[in-house]
Amino acid sequence: MLSVFLELRIINDLRMQLNGFTNDPNSAVYRFGWLNQYTNTLFYNVPILLFGLSFSILTGWLMEWKLRSHRSA
Repeated sequence: MLSVFLELRIINDLRMQLNGFTNDPNSAVYRFGWLNQYTNTLFYNVPILLFGLSFSILTGWLMEWKLRSHRSA
């Protein structure tokens, strides 16, 4: 929940800095799309996504390992 809140906050801050989203004619990035050199959303979000994915896989593996060790004992 916290990461979703922070991500929405980042998006809102970015919208305020650029005077709107990419479909707003008054925006600094009008018609560029969110994956561009001005917003850096691709470069910012990919490391966070990979960290979250690897952390969740590690957590799931540890939970499964602990559950299996209790079954065999």
